[in-house]
Amino acid sequence: NSHWLNRITAALAAQPAHLTAAEAVAGAFADLAGGFAEIEDQVRELATLTRSSETLDAWTLHIYVRYELAIAELIEPRMTQLAPQDPRPRLIGALAMAAVRIALDDWLAHGGSLPDRVSQGLAAITIA
Repeated sequence: NSHWLNRITAALAAQPAHLTAAEAVAGAFADLAGGFAEIEDQVRELATLTRSSETLDAWTLHIYVRYELAIAELIEPRMTQLAPQDPRPRLIGALAMAAVRIALDDWLAHGGSLPDRVSQGLAAITIA
């Protein structure tokens, strides 16, 4: 769990400075997709398990909020003209994690490429 958070935050921190917040998030997840084939079975097993009970599903959503907050903290400096308590960094973090969750649901139900599904979801984030 913290392993994945560390991987996501490291990939996000490594994105070029000229990218917007949403572009940096998409780039970070694209970088992480490079090694997906090696862990695909583990991801499928864990995603199936966490959806097998309300308790595990709630635990997963709690973890997603931690990821969303970490993403928001890292992308906030990329955003200009932020108002005090501006919700946009957190919204991007929440949308990123929602894109991952939706992609996982669709992938488990219909197959295909999980990285492609995540990429499509992240590409839809257009918060200024």
